[in-house]
Amino acid sequence: EVSVRWVADSEYVLKSATEYIFNWLRNGWRTASKDPVKNKGLWELYLALSKGFKISPAHVRGHTGHPENEACDRASTWAQVNGEI
Repeated sequence: EVSVRWVADSEYVLKSATEYIFNWLRNGWRTASKDPVKNKGLWELYLALSKGFKISPAHVRGHTGHPENEACDRASTWAQVNGEI
């Protein structure tokens, strides 16, 4: 098993990927309030791609100079501006 440290500025995304997702699976891709999980396809892809990895989430505050977080912010902004997402 390969360990990956996942640094993100969204606690919701980190918790979704490491905690909530298992409840969603058990509940047939429904949230605790019985609503359908948003972006189900992306979460299914995440599960497939993360198989065999030990994910260690690490939350950082956004736009505070964290090098990796700032690089991801620039990349996502570029992708939005250039129609990639």
